[in-house]
Amino acid sequence: MSTSRTIAASARYRASPSSDCPRERVRSRAPGRSEGRMDLLTDPFGDCGAAMVPLRLAAGVVFVHAGYGKFQRGISGFGSWLSELGYPLGQPTARLVASLEILGGLALILGLFTHWVAIPLALMMVVAAYTNAVKLRLPFAGNENAQGWELDLLLVALLVALILGGSGPLSLDALISG
Repeated sequence: MSTSRTIAASARYRASPSSDCPRERVRSRAPGRSEGRMDLLTDPFGDCGAAMVPLRLAAGVVFVHAGYGKFQRGISGFGSWLSELGYPLGQPTARLVASLEILGGLALILGLFTHWVAIPLALMMVVAAYTNAVKLRLPFAGNENAQGWELDLLLVALLVALILGGSGPLSLDALISG
């Protein structure tokens, strides 16, 4: 590669608008890469950041609903259940989990501090998956008597995508960062 092409590619990378999508940053560094047929197959809309918006909204709604449900059904029952499973401080942990689900879910819906909110939510869902899979020995997809842990795993993957990909263009994060 010639020096002028390297400098041009480097300048294009630095001058490109910051993107939440790592693929966009890589694409802007690739000099001479044709923007042809392959892009139509791998990124037809040209902005993978927009894909984060429905993921963020769906996760936010699920978490708000779950946290609200814990308070509606009686948070003390959830706290007692956590204590029975051997988790320390069942009642305070139950309040913390339900509050994190509601506040974290609202933050995801708004796209506010998405990276930072998704981290504790993902850790919480790893614990939920562990509880269902190991402590309760529930089947992956559940059965007629109990839920499984497939939703827990799906939410972990979704939250990791938000941690890595950001909140997307329609978010308070994007508005704040300009």
